[in-house]
Amino acid sequence: MKIRNFNKILHVLLLIRLPNIVIVIASLLLFQTQILKNEETNLNIEFHLFSISIFFIMCSGYIINDLLDVEIDVINSKNNYIGKTISRKNAIFLYNLCNTVVISTSLILSYLTTVYYLFLIYIFGIFVLKQYSEKYKYQLSGNLIIAILTSVPLLILIKINHLNFQNLFAGIILKYSLLVFLINFIREIIKDMDDLKGDSTKKLNNIVVNLGINNTRKLCTILLLILSGFTIYLLKYNMGEKNVTNYLNLLVVIINITIILCIYLLNQMNFKKYLRNISILLKLIMFFGVLSILII
Repeated sequence: MKIRNFNKILHVLLLIRLPNIVIVIASLLLFQTQILKNEETNLNIEFHLFSISIFFIMCSGYIINDLLDVEIDVINSKNNYIGKTISRKNAIFLYNLCNTVVISTSLILSYLTTVYYLFLIYIFGIFVLKQYSEKYKYQLSGNLIIAILTSVPLLILIKINHLNFQNLFAGIILKYSLLVFLINFIREIIKDMDDLKGDSTKKLNNIVVNLGINNTRKLCTILLLILSGFTIYLLKYNMGEKNVTNYLNLLVVIINITIILCIYLLNQMNFKKYLRNISILLKLIMFFGVLSILII
């Protein structure tokens, strides 16, 4: 019985992609720590509510994505699809529970921070995630939608701290949100290439199906080069009046070596077997990029 219950819990954690969520929450905590260090702001319960709301809206997004994507997950040989490891009924219950928590916490957060439209942003986020999973995931616009959504938490963090967008530190966070957008946009395209078998079977309309695999590889290479240039700009030339430290230089080197490795793997003849490795490398780039905020 204990093993069975453990397996159920494990399947739920796989469903909500817990490691991805933990990385996001930890990143937001790093940014909040730096805000408290650089600005006259004092958040406690507000940041906790913000973290809870982000946790559950991400859970909601992953669950609705799997609920509406079972058939393609089977074709692409993904292990954790609904109906095999988790019943559809339980998944729907978890989805509704997550949305209830999101709505409740966002209402309280809006009241405590007096940023009353935050509640509407969360409602819109739930709606967009559902629409994305239903209509846009395998469309040209789907990659842009999810990349934009992943950068929104940093913008909300600026607002709940009541920072003006002309504020120096707020400006730096805005640039980090652009970095998050760019990395996730590339990752979404890489995932589309990895899922091409299921996408083609369903005759869907994503960027890989439209451009073809070789042109998509060229696009990703160009985007990775843009990412390389942007990280150098952000980390070396855009840190206000602070001097560039040896640690910052080291991060720039590590990030750009990783980007070069991504480009190399992407342009191999047998590149398809490296697509998931490239996705992991992009997560590492995100990790080191976010880590650089500690040097500010």
